[in-house]
Amino acid sequence: MRGDTYRKVGENAETPSVEAKMTVWRRALDARKIEAESWRNRMRSAGLILALAAPVWGLGWLLGGESGAWLALLTTVWGAALLPAIPGPVVMSVQRGRRLSPAQAPGLHATVRHLSQRAGLDSVPQIYWLPQTAPNAMLAGPPHAQALGVTEGLLRLLSERELSAVLAHEIGHAQRHDAQWMGLAHLFEGATTVLALLGWGVLALSLPLIAMGVVEPRWGVLALLAVAPWGARLLVMALSRSREFEADLRAAALTGDARGLASALVKLEAWRARVARWSPVALTDPGAPWLRSHPDAQERVSRLLALERASEFSLTRPLEMHCGEALRRHGRWWSQPQRLRPWWA
Repeated sequence: MRGDTYRKVGENAETPSVEAKMTVWRRALDARKIEAESWRNRMRSAGLILALAAPVWGLGWLLGGESGAWLALLTTVWGAALLPAIPGPVVMSVQRGRRLSPAQAPGLHATVRHLSQRAGLDSVPQIYWLPQTAPNAMLAGPPHAQALGVTEGLLRLLSERELSAVLAHEIGHAQRHDAQWMGLAHLFEGATTVLALLGWGVLALSLPLIAMGVVEPRWGVLALLAVAPWGARLLVMALSRSREFEADLRAAALTGDARGLASALVKLEAWRARVARWSPVALTDPGAPWLRSHPDAQERVSRLLALERASEFSLTRPLEMHCGEALRRHGRWWSQPQRLRPWWA
């Protein structure tokens, strides 16, 4: 694939500079709104982590009393601290990614480096090209070995400004150590599932005693064993939505351009709606917002635009109208699918 695809974000790393371009895109954001929203997201995330610890404590107490509760809780926390994180490049190689050098993608490297410096990261994530046609960006790995992957579909779909905003969103995840927090949440979810299975095992072994009337079943315990794993899963998805909102705020603060990320979200939602019409089974909408790992796009766009002191966007304008316009402008390439050549060809 031609190298100019990856020069979308800055034809040259030095002229014009990334800072100069972001200054053009920057709008007057309300810093107090950003800080207030960020504080609410942090408090919500902390509450969800504590809520995830509750079923681990409860199931541990049912199985082993107070000592069992402490053992289950501390084992989960120690597991999160000791579990080795998979390096980002390894995750990208599993996704069939190819590392992009500064010579191949000077604009992308300049943008990621600038955003990483503004975010105060200790190291700049390595950039990988992913061959998937679905537009997506992902950050993987521990702080010392992070990798940022962008798919072919994302590079084709978004403009320079929108792509910069999406990159800032991923850097925002790194700035707030979201991978580590989500890892802890998943460990709590896994511990809840394992303890619930152990509880069902103990119950199965107790069936003869229950049948003889020696032991009476406690319906509250049965309900807890049945509900706890599903409740933990819902809490993990709620935490994921909270971290996505926080990453949106970080992206707006890093670029000073909430409108760029809002525009990117509109395009991504339009793409999803377009593909869902072709393959409704592959992209089934889970329906209720609390069943999703990502917030609703319309809510994210509204929150972003509300950060501007004087926005030219209409917050009451339905997102579907923005999506319809995006489809008319950007849907032609997807209406005529073509085989993508790899960038090294």
